[in-house]
Amino acid sequence: MVTADPTADNRNPKGPLSIRAAGTQDVPAITRIFNHAIAHTTASFYAQPRSIEQRTHWLTQRDPRNAVWVAAYGTNVVGWVALDPWSEKEGYRITTEISYYIANDFQGQGIGSQLVAKSIEVAQQNEFQNILAKICENNLASIRIAERFGFQHSGTLKSIGRKFNQTFDVHFYQKQL
Repeated sequence: MVTADPTADNRNPKGPLSIRAAGTQDVPAITRIFNHAIAHTTASFYAQPRSIEQRTHWLTQRDPRNAVWVAAYGTNVVGWVALDPWSEKEGYRITTEISYYIANDFQGQGIGSQLVAKSIEVAQQNEFQNILAKICENNLASIRIAERFGFQHSGTLKSIGRKFNQTFDVHFYQKQL
């Protein structure tokens, strides 16, 4: 089981929450948060945890338009958001896909909303025209956040994902910028 940073006092975060561009120093925390979601949720349909090396490559080999931002209390990263290419086809360069993950101990505190707000701002600065989100049917918190930020439900793929010996529908949400 992946656990939170044992040196972090998750009950009493120190200082204000900051949202900043992710750096390689953040990769262990990004990986830990992502691997917890892989192991325990349908927020990701990966079945196996990602390594720090895989996540380092993912972070360092990105097009600068496809930003990654972290939410942190001091040096304790508690969430992250990424804007990824929707497709490798050049005609889709106007569209990005959002994904974000919050450390288990910090969910329900508005951090996801702050990261989504930052990603919308960055997407507009980087001249994207659309942000897409794929959200599993049982991820009600992410559906609420998407709708709060003006993402429109644009379709559902039925029984497309399999995890935990179940199949799940995946909803597509779109925000036009």
